[in-house]
Amino acid sequence: MTNASTSTSPSAQWATLTLQLKPGAIERAELADQTDRLDELGALLAMDPDVDGVQTLLPKFEPIERPALCVYTRPPALARLEADCRELLGAHGLEATVTSQVRDDTQWQDLWKQFYRPLVFGEGTLLVRPSWIARREHDPVLEIVLDPGRAFGTGLHPTTQLCLQRLCALRGQGLAPRSLLDLGCGSGILGLAAARLFPTVTRVVSVDHDPEATETAQENAEANALTDRLDVRTGDIETLGGQRFAVIVANIRPAVLIPLAPRMLEHLEDDGELVLSGILPEEAQNVADAYLAAGFRARQAFREYDGWTALDFTRG
Repeated sequence: MTNASTSTSPSAQWATLTLQLKPGAIERAELADQTDRLDELGALLAMDPDVDGVQTLLPKFEPIERPALCVYTRPPALARLEADCRELLGAHGLEATVTSQVRDDTQWQDLWKQFYRPLVFGEGTLLVRPSWIARREHDPVLEIVLDPGRAFGTGLHPTTQLCLQRLCALRGQGLAPRSLLDLGCGSGILGLAAARLFPTVTRVVSVDHDPEATETAQENAEANALTDRLDVRTGDIETLGGQRFAVIVANIRPAVLIPLAPRMLEHLEDDGELVLSGILPEEAQNVADAYLAAGFRARQAFREYDGWTALDFTRG
């Protein structure tokens, strides 16, 4: 989700394109895959100069059966963007309806903000809030200010929340890791949270294959005055060389996580913590089996939240 531009005059018309995945019976794993592809499509649209914002609509927050994208633009660009959307849907293997609407009201600048709210993790340990919502009297001292951006990760998604919950739990256990890796960092939220939660951590590395994500992560580090704490890299696990980490967090789908199991072991320190998320409950055992076979040992039972699962390991 990108922030809507404020350059258009209040009286100007504005327009939306809504891309709604077609309803009907579908396996949960396939739905998760389609949602990932829709997110990728949204990130591409967000880069278009005629797009003022891209909002992901989730069934959890909207009266819809499937995820959708709402693209904010202006009437002159509507026809061209609609054609681009249909082409991108085909390229991403998605079937969706595309509907358009032209508006004359002044709600366009702030309409999408209603979907975001402050979140508190770790029983009052860490606050994640968007910049337009002020701190409240009893909010935690530790906070990350994170506006919706061009990359995944605002703290709203259950997979991100599972990771943040575990990081807060590690802090509660008195852990003071020397280093942390966030693999598939998206917006950078997990690396930023680690830098706040663990003031003694000397090295936080955030890696993503998408340059748009790493650019967003760098911007978020600057907004939170944490640029000196985060090493943001574009690439994959190969960018790490021989580096090892006390904590590794990876919020990535199982299709990527499973083949990475042996490499993850190489990069985790003895008695280190590995947190895996982005996993549906029915996929969890396959992921666990791959990591146990690679030499990891389970720290605790599977953690589940809102239809998603996280796994916690250490070196065997």
